[in-house]
Amino acid sequence: MINFTEILKIRNIVRPYDYQEKAIAEIDKGKNLIVSTPTASGKMLLAEYGIIRVLETHLFLDDLSKKSNLTSFGYFQTSLKIAPKKAAKISDF
Repeated sequence: MINFTEILKIRNIVRPYDYQEKAIAEIDKGKNLIVSTPTASGKMLLAEYGIIRVLETHLFLDDLSKKSNLTSFGYFQTSLKIAPKKAAKISDF
């Protein structure tokens, strides 16, 4: 099973932000969470890690050929990624 430290090494990230460390602890416990931080602050890294954990835990990635879809487990997991095409422009008034 992949851990967050491995993902950081792959991405050449030396140290996660404090909020990422807290969020990873919750993801590893199987908790749901919402993260709101500024643009380019590492939210997508958390989302990707959460998705990987769900896939590893519930789809048994080493045996995907026998799993036709998520509904065969009696439930349906959903992942929704919402990302703007451009960073929001903040105007000074």
